[in-house]
Amino acid sequence: MRLPWLPWPVPACLGCTSGIMLAHGQLFPGLPLLALACLFAGLQPRPRESLLLLAAFAAFGGLRMWQWQQRGDPLEHVLLDSVMQLGGHSDGTVLDVDWPLKASLWISPAGSLPVGEVVLRGRVRRAEGKRNPGGFDFAAHLAARSIDGTVLVEELQQAEPARPLRLRLRSALREGLQPRAAALAEALTLGERSELGDMRDSFAASGLSHLLSLSGLHLSVLVGFTSRLLVRAGPLRRPLLMGLIVAFLGVVGVSASLLRATLMALAYLAGDWAGSGRADGWTSLALAALLSLAWRPVWLFDLSFQLSYLCLIGLLACSGRLLLWLRGLPWWHPRVLLLAPLATSLAAQLPTLSLLAGTFGTVPLFGAVINLPAIPLASLLVPLCLLAALLGLVSPMLAWPLKQLIGPVADGLLAVADFGARLPSVPWGEVSASGHWHWGCACLLLLLLFNRQQTPAAVSIGIACIMAASFMTPSGRPPAELVAFDVGQGDSFLLSFERGPNVLVDAGGNAWSDYDPGERVVVPALRALGVTGLDLLVATHADADHIGGMPAVLDAIPVQLLAV
Repeated sequence: MRLPWLPWPVPACLGCTSGIMLAHGQLFPGLPLLALACLFAGLQPRPRESLLLLAAFAAFGGLRMWQWQQRGDPLEHVLLDSVMQLGGHSDGTVLDVDWPLKASLWISPAGSLPVGEVVLRGRVRRAEGKRNPGGFDFAAHLAARSIDGTVLVEELQQAEPARPLRLRLRSALREGLQPRAAALAEALTLGERSELGDMRDSFAASGLSHLLSLSGLHLSVLVGFTSRLLVRAGPLRRPLLMGLIVAFLGVVGVSASLLRATLMALAYLAGDWAGSGRADGWTSLALAALLSLAWRPVWLFDLSFQLSYLCLIGLLACSGRLLLWLRGLPWWHPRVLLLAPLATSLAAQLPTLSLLAGTFGTVPLFGAVINLPAIPLASLLVPLCLLAALLGLVSPMLAWPLKQLIGPVADGLLAVADFGARLPSVPWGEVSASGHWHWGCACLLLLLLFNRQQTPAAVSIGIACIMAASFMTPSGRPPAELVAFDVGQGDSFLLSFERGPNVLVDAGGNAWSDYDPGERVVVPALRALGVTGLDLLVATHADADHIGGMPAVLDAIPVQLLAV
């Protein structure tokens, strides 16, 4: 058996990925991935060249990860949590400190520093890692973005405010829009998500969270819209589009998903411009991943990077069969209007399902269906918002007609997200590395079935074997366990047994703010631990910091007995 010869970026990317995993200590799935890549390379028409390329880039990936881990720690000799004077440049979210040390710090609270050169008094701290099951690993999130810690601002002493283009575009876009519509427009157009608030939860629960991250969808809409405007530019159209893409990346900032989309778009346009043909999707995807990981190898463990590439892998893997399925059909055919978008949505979402379930603690059952009206609305909003922001820089009156369209379309998208969040979903716990591996193998079998390379019977047997292996994989949890949740001042404890009851004692609470530890900490932690019901919920006493979170627990988790 021999596979078609694949261009060099594909085995190079597989080798680089497995090398980064092994250097990071991720032997599983690093070793299985390397073994699978070697088998894949051995089946190529030129197996020796493929294996040598794979080995070289595996070593390169391991070296880059090692270099990343050996970076100096700028906070090593800093007296943490003490008040100190700092000077540097703020972009409103991150402070690049120039003195008395060189570091990048996340600004807390959000919005406490203006954009520009600042001098302040604050407390430098290391970012907190994951403190509860199902919690957010803030330290890993910042590390993937080369941010060293956080700064708690106590006093702004001096500021030289600046008005960069991004900030002026944001102000021009917000003017005249309702707060929710303005926050959604900023997220879709400029990648600014600080004002989304509870809208994040609605988009996550409905399976639409990918719309809030700038990625290939947003860039393709922007390029397609601009390409139509430049149709009379002749031979200058492609270089103008390439310059626009690079400028857009510079304005909104570099993220894993947007850099992937940018590199692929540039490869596509450059090949077309040079007359060598448009770049193959797998080639440009692998090349984008290779360049991204060579620059920042820690991105491999970032959720945004993983979701972006897995979505596109699913789309590319199914695109050939979908095109054959739709060939020769008019645009009004049911396959074109309904079945093809549904199949495309499923192809993009299935490879990411285990990641989304383990991260957000739920599987939206109707996510693929909700995407059918949501994606066209988002695709319409992106060019409208960008054009309104550009016109608003000139005059608010020029942007006013567009904003009369943006408001209703944004409200429609928000209504779709809110409706999807109310639809049934399946609560899910944290997914281990073996769980992701099992799901990936199941997706591969489904792909073979979709492309008619395997029979339904063979795929059914394979999925049954994967399910059996999943159930036989030990969970790693002890027979009995006492877990103390970090809920702030109050208390919350879970006593669980492998073959016995689950008992929750208190659920935290906060009498001085609207922050609910029950909703934000206890319920996600219970779901992450796989607790689908409580046999006993104990309220030790009636202080708010012990029982304030119980209503959220009672709403979300079935409880057999409540003891007060």
